[in-house]
Amino acid sequence: MGPASLRKKLTLIITTIVITSGIIISLLVTQRYKNSMFLVALAQADNIAHSLALDAADIVLINDRMALQRLLEYQKKSNPTVGYLFIVNNNQLLAHTFDDKIPADLIKANQPRDKLKGHVQKIISMTGDKYIDVAWPIFEGKAGVLRLGISEKPYMDKAFSLWYQMSLIIIGLLITSLFVAHLFIKRITQPLQELTRTVEKIDHGDAEVTIYQTGDGEVGLLSTSFSNMLRRINASTKKLKEKNIELARAYRQTRTSFEIAKETGGLMRLDEICIYLIQKLQDIVTCRQIVMLVFSTNRKTLFVHSENGNFTLDGKNIELFHSYLEDFQHHDFTETKKFPLNLSDFHSAKRIASFPLRHKETILGGICIGCPGDCQCVSKELDVIELILNQTTSSIIRAVSHGEEISDLQGRTDLTKGFSGILGKAPQMQVIYKLIKDVCISDATVLIQGESGTGKELVARAIHDNSPRKDNPFIVINCSAYPATLLESELFGHEKGSFTGADQRKA
Repeated sequence: MGPASLRKKLTLIITTIVITSGIIISLLVTQRYKNSMFLVALAQADNIAHSLALDAADIVLINDRMALQRLLEYQKKSNPTVGYLFIVNNNQLLAHTFDDKIPADLIKANQPRDKLKGHVQKIISMTGDKYIDVAWPIFEGKAGVLRLGISEKPYMDKAFSLWYQMSLIIIGLLITSLFVAHLFIKRITQPLQELTRTVEKIDHGDAEVTIYQTGDGEVGLLSTSFSNMLRRINASTKKLKEKNIELARAYRQTRTSFEIAKETGGLMRLDEICIYLIQKLQDIVTCRQIVMLVFSTNRKTLFVHSENGNFTLDGKNIELFHSYLEDFQHHDFTETKKFPLNLSDFHSAKRIASFPLRHKETILGGICIGCPGDCQCVSKELDVIELILNQTTSSIIRAVSHGEEISDLQGRTDLTKGFSGILGKAPQMQVIYKLIKDVCISDATVLIQGESGTGKELVARAIHDNSPRKDNPFIVINCSAYPATLLESELFGHEKGSFTGADQRKA
């Protein structure tokens, strides 16, 4: 930032000098011009007042006010700088050029001090207009006093126009001066600027830069010395980075290995272990396409787990993948087209790294990693994957066995599961279930026969629970507890008075 700051300072100094000198010159010239214009206006006012007083003397003496009025109006129209004219004699207004009444304060604002010469007074109107007011005696004051007001606005406009033109000239000079100064400053600071830019790149982390010798003398020696120092620093920095990378990799792999061994021991299901391993392995290698394949205990099912989902394979795919893994003692790479399974996870991979999962020379499955072709996995990372697989083998075997036991128990439970609380899946029971489904939707009366304890009430309840009347109460009646004379009444109802004790109708 040194040369840039130096350049800015030099440019600022030159700009300040040019602007300050230009402002001072313009102010001096403008002020002198205003003074000269004021003197011109004052001389013009004296000439006009003196000439007009001579012309008005005879007219006032003959008391021809109409002619006097025309004289004043003509004089005002012929000279744009004249703001107003009026003649006063013995405190009586003889003529004036105002559109309305003349301001009373204006009459008293100026009076001649000499009978032969006029008196000049600066006057400001209520609207802010400035005038040079001349009070000139007519015929030594015997014919009254002529008052002439010369407006300063035309002269101020000329002064402002001069100031504006000088400002444009100064701006042009400023731009030219700045351009010339910029070229000059750029030339003398160019060598130091090149060196500073290189140093800024190094400060921002770009150490792989080349410093060329710029300039002669001290700047050239500084460039050479700095270049040699930078070369030595780059060599040392490169070695430190390589050591830091290896140290960070070893620490990360060790930490990940301990975490995996700890976490997989607490997981029960195979899918949980596989997904956890995939996520942790993605922290070790740069490739993201990882699939874990595990055989069942009887090797009739191949469980496939990835971040895209879980599914199973069977039949010929199992033998193909098993034969494929038998050829590997350790991890190895295979072209995608030679991989035995067609998995969607590897469609964009150019080659596949396979890691067999073994337990006492028995292949339990493997982990496959799809490489896009530009991966940066090193042999140490791949060795860590094999170490992790060896540590988690027992957890995977336990999860497979646990899953198969759960499936077996679930299958047994399904065999004992029946229909609406009735257990049994024999063909004879299936016939009964079908009869229940057919009759439950009708309003027909159903007769259920069977020995005591064969489940007649369960069948009746199943018919009720599957019928449209399932929301109504289900009433159980023990028929053996009723005599034959009351059984028909309890089952089918009776009319009021049909027998002794039938006090009301029962439907």
